Amino acid sequence: MNPVEAGVNFNGDLLAPCRAYHYGDIVPGKYNLRSGECHVAHNGGEHKYTGADVEVLCNPSNLNLQWVNAGSPPGNALRGGRTNERETLYNIRCALEIDGQSATVPGKYQPSTGAYISHGGQEYKCGSYEFVTCQ
Repeated sequence: MNPVEAGVNFNGDLLAPCRAYHYGDIVPGKYNLRSGECHVAHNGGEHKYTGADVEVLCNPSNLNLQWVNAGSPPGNALRGGRTNERETLYNIRCALEIDGQSATVPGKYQPSTGAYISHGGQEYKCGSYEFVTCQ
């Protein structure tokens, strides 16, 4: 499968970018490699998908993918989905700190509203984030 590693959850599980169809949107989110679950952030909440409802970002050809810190999507940023209004969503990752612990979590960037990740049933807005790019 060769998933693109994007971070580590609070419990040490490896995370990769994923996407799922959610109420008309194709939403990028975080895929837990151990549990096989894709969690996407939408309207303040976290939504779980499994099985055939999930696509995981993989790199079977071992392309030169890199995470780049930028305020808006670089020209070579990987697109991760779209809203039902046809706005492009991008794969991002950002750090999340809760109760003194930190994790790096993949999520989504929506040009009109910003970058978001999900954890523990909630959606969090990211202040600083990285886009996955193809060099």
